[in-house]
Amino acid sequence: MQAPLRVALVHEWLVNHAGSEKVVEEILKIYPQADLFSVVDFLKPHERGFLQGKVAKTTFVQRLPGAEKRFRHYLPLMPLAMEQHDLSGYDLVLSSSHAVAKGVLTGPDQLHVCYIHSPIRYAWDMQHQYLKESGMASGVKGTVAKLLLHYMRLWDARTAAGVDQFLANSAFIGRRVRKVYRRDAEVIHPPVDVERFALRTDKEDFYLTASRMVPYKRMPMIVEAFSRMPDKKLVVIGDGPEMDKVRAVAGPNVSVLGFLGDAALVDHMQRAKAFVFAAEEDFGITPVEAQACGTPVIAFGRGGSLETVRGRGHPAQRTGVFFTEQTPEAVIAAVEAFEALPVPIRPETCRAHAEQFAPALFRQRFQAAVERAWARFHAEQDPEHLPVLSDVHTPALSPEPPPMLPYPVLTPMSIPVPGSRPRPGAVARSPVAMAEPVAAVVEASARVEPAPMPPSPSPSMSSPAPTPMPAPAPPAMSPSVSDAPRPDPVFERPFELPAADARPRSSPGAPAVLRPLGEIIRTMRPLSDGDIAHILVVQRRMKLRFGEAAVALDLVTQADVLWALSQQFNYPYSLDGNGLRGADLVVAVEPYSPQAEAFRDLRSRIMANDAAQGRQPLAVVSPDAGDGRTYVAANLAVTFSQLGERTVLVDGNLRDPGIHKLFGLKERASLSDLLNGRRPAKPFDRSADLPGLFIMQVGAPPPNPLELLQQPMFGILLRELQREFDRVIVDTPPARHTADARVIAATCRQTVLVGRHGKTEAQTMNLLVDRLRRTQATIAGVVLNDH
Repeated sequence: MQAPLRVALVHEWLVNHAGSEKVVEEILKIYPQADLFSVVDFLKPHERGFLQGKVAKTTFVQRLPGAEKRFRHYLPLMPLAMEQHDLSGYDLVLSSSHAVAKGVLTGPDQLHVCYIHSPIRYAWDMQHQYLKESGMASGVKGTVAKLLLHYMRLWDARTAAGVDQFLANSAFIGRRVRKVYRRDAEVIHPPVDVERFALRTDKEDFYLTASRMVPYKRMPMIVEAFSRMPDKKLVVIGDGPEMDKVRAVAGPNVSVLGFLGDAALVDHMQRAKAFVFAAEEDFGITPVEAQACGTPVIAFGRGGSLETVRGRGHPAQRTGVFFTEQTPEAVIAAVEAFEALPVPIRPETCRAHAEQFAPALFRQRFQAAVERAWARFHAEQDPEHLPVLSDVHTPALSPEPPPMLPYPVLTPMSIPVPGSRPRPGAVARSPVAMAEPVAAVVEASARVEPAPMPPSPSPSMSSPAPTPMPAPAPPAMSPSVSDAPRPDPVFERPFELPAADARPRSSPGAPAVLRPLGEIIRTMRPLSDGDIAHILVVQRRMKLRFGEAAVALDLVTQADVLWALSQQFNYPYSLDGNGLRGADLVVAVEPYSPQAEAFRDLRSRIMANDAAQGRQPLAVVSPDAGDGRTYVAANLAVTFSQLGERTVLVDGNLRDPGIHKLFGLKERASLSDLLNGRRPAKPFDRSADLPGLFIMQVGAPPPNPLELLQQPMFGILLRELQREFDRVIVDTPPARHTADARVIAATCRQTVLVGRHGKTEAQTMNLLVDRLRRTQATIAGVVLNDH
């Protein structure tokens, strides 16, 4: 499979440098060789810096009368115009679409990835709102407009079939794509230039709203709400059709400044007490810019604001407050709730949240998504690529089914999806027999949604006895991983290992010190002596536990109590996230969820395998990117550290390292330096919330990953880590296209395979197992991941 040689980038129209054009700017940084296409391009030469000086290839609409100022009036002609672009010479077509860009024509051998800002809003669910606000809800003009929009809907629905992969700018738009096109879309939030908005922690006593004054922004409503709160100051920045309405309802406490330049806008954002935002946006860049300044946001809790603003959850993680109705009364209530917050929103928290939308992260996520789509697309073109089976447990129903997978007895486990009930009797499937006696499959679901905080019981599990088979003769080793002994080089440890006193638990026999629950809670919540006394009174009168009484008085949350209990019993997890990607590190962030329970079950099975065959470093291997291999390795490492074992998680993916991103760590060279004979300044990183877990990063991907892994230094390093740590877990690159994972597995001697539920083929897994059996690796089991 070759990389794309020629790339086409399609955008609707190029007339200014707004939100969607900033996406085009970042895509061009990833693919500078791309040719640019649009319906019209009226940018001046001095405005083309963000396009790297490129001029788009346009359509006949560019030459129609008055198009430069009234090109939107030609919208009914744009579907036809977009189809006239000849893209037949391109391998990869990227479209940035909020109207017609996705409608370009592509062939069966061209990959079309669409970054969709929204399906055509005014043609789908927002048609009635747009017609009403433009005065065309009735009459002859209204009838004509409805007919044209009906035509646009038919064309828009048809052209969705020409897109191979949708990327949505928010989960809100992802739901709209699902509703309109019946297609799934991967969410990649658009880039926000957070560096342009510097953090300022000292705030002044005024609120700010800034936007173009068009109806859906609800600017007059915000101004009316503050006019009814004369003790609170509001500054309004912006201009547009509703300026007269804004001035009409503005009270003496409201300053309407009109349009201001960029520097003045940033200055007001930095100084404002809070930013008020009342629109239902697809994403909403302005609230993110305000948070980049350290300014909290009071936002309408619909649409993209639910993803750009943290208005719910733990108080220490919040960056704003939501209101649920677009009325002055709701805005007033939200402002009062903001001023009455028991834990004030910290500017640093707002800034940290905004940095998640930085352009560099967008480029990284976008490129990775396109590369995954490219790999899938060309795998589908491979005539030898077999169709995906419904389940890797079930052989194909054919006269000659594929051979049974030569790994331990597969014992499915039912994992309840959060917010739903477990399926009754969802355990009985036919086991697959093998020659080795260890059971090891967990179907690890990772649909992380709000789940009940109290610990749920372990999922039911049925473990049929394995069917014994004759042990096969030892297979020959793969040529790439020789079993011939090689003398170790003279070895001087190139790093200092963590001190032994870093263990998260006291040594055996040491007396346990049980801190009072109230003392632990006071370290995280500002409870006064009066609060503690009040809790104790309620505790005695109502015969409650201390934590239950504190929750009943709304002084703490149930999550606070569970975290305090975890501290009492030496069970570390992250209460506030602290940079962790909660959707991926579910064991660290949601330790009482069914998904975390599934990983604990997998941990138990691996420990049972240790008892039978001895403890070895564990390699986590999967055939393809996107199978959830890194997700499984990281969560498994967290579970062992929570057990009290000193655990080191090694990022062995020297081609595309990702462990540091999961844990929110600054990238540093470690493993690559060690394998090159250099001494890293800091070989291990640690999480403040997980004291027993140590992380060894890769650093910059080296040009010769396989050669480094095949050198004796890698095996020596693993042995040193095994001496100093209770548990060594190594993440690997995808095993289908490189030998790296097989080399790591052979060196570790113990492997867990990861497959994607509903995606990984039995034939693919059989091939991988066969390759691993030619090395010295023992397969401890298989994880079916639904993350």
